[in-house]
Amino acid sequence: MDTTREEMAAQLGSYDFQGHKSLGFWNGRQPEPGVMAAVYRLPADALCAQDAELLRQNREDAAAVLAEQPLDAALWREPCGISILGDSISSWRLSFWHILREALRGYPAVFHDFSVSGQKSGDLLAAMYPDIARAHAQLAHIMIGTNDCRRTLDVPNVLHTGLPEYEKNVRFLVSALQAGGSRVIISSIPPVDAAAIAHDFPAHRILYREDDRLAFNAALRRIAAETGAVFNDMEPLYRAYAPQELTIDGIHLNRGAQRLLAGRVLQCMQALRRQ
Repeated sequence: MDTTREEMAAQLGSYDFQGHKSLGFWNGRQPEPGVMAAVYRLPADALCAQDAELLRQNREDAAAVLAEQPLDAALWREPCGISILGDSISSWRLSFWHILREALRGYPAVFHDFSVSGQKSGDLLAAMYPDIARAHAQLAHIMIGTNDCRRTLDVPNVLHTGLPEYEKNVRFLVSALQAGGSRVIISSIPPVDAAAIAHDFPAHRILYREDDRLAFNAALRRIAAETGAVFNDMEPLYRAYAPQELTIDGIHLNRGAQRLLAGRVLQCMQALRRQ
């Protein structure tokens, strides 16, 4: 298998974001190591080494989160399913919920992963809704919208998902989750760094407008207020940092920002478990 160092780095980056989930491998449907090696065109031992390094970082981040937000062990003695609905920010192997999975290691908490790179709110309905409903998780976390509120430089007047459609999609997901017995947490859409996006994704011609992101977050706040879901507003925490301090490439939260998010989501989950 002839792979240059640059190609290996790119493929490992895709592996870290679990690009294979776009092929239908999600929510525990992990391919065999040999299949993964073929998908990413990398030796299986390279993927195993990457798994070990990612796990090491997950555990390091979990320890940092628990130092700030202690785990209330009594809340986690009973089984708890946790559904994660999102896009690549959630799908990254160093994301907030991978941190929380390590923080809850040893407790009967089971995570159901419905996060896929590139996913928009409508994709959660079209591709994943039956599985999401069947999970019947006690808790569900939704962070979706970064791909919905995007525009393209060549067609700057058109959102990838119109705001009314986005609000309809998320409202349906929340209502469906609640009807299945899930307590829902909705996290706000993170800020982006336009300069980094232009540098790292020049061919994609991506355009983000801050007024769009704020309008989409206002819709999330409205949905939470009207449905009784918990709105996890991360803006006060994110505002303490410059945009370039929060992401790895202008769009995806870095480890520090993911730790901030993990701490707040854990706080929300424990508050719900106490009720």
